[in-house]
Amino acid sequence: MERPGRGLPLMQAFYWQPQLARRIRQLTAAEDYDIVHIEFSYMAHYLPALNPASRAQTVLSMHNVESIRFARELQVAPWSGRRLGLMWDHYLHRQWEPKALRRFDGILATSEVE
Repeated sequence: MERPGRGLPLMQAFYWQPQLARRIRQLTAAEDYDIVHIEFSYMAHYLPALNPASRAQTVLSMHNVESIRFARELQVAPWSGRRLGLMWDHYLHRQWEPKALRRFDGILATSEVE
């Protein structure tokens, strides 16, 4: 499997492992699953690794809406290289989250805000 494309938030790019994507494809090709559950939004980019013939319902557990988390952190972060990274990832998450989340059949959230 190829690395996900440009515009992906830094956290997603950090957690990308081609071996895991290949293993997901193998498992979902070898067996029929009712549900595929992905934990944490930064793992959502593995959704395309599912075998295209899979009929499994897909569910994502959102422990945080990262764009909200980064916005909160930016309110108190001092000016530094870390703050610039937070600003960039906040921007990328705001672009990426709505599109990525619509691709799942269901989303689990931990609070009303999420």
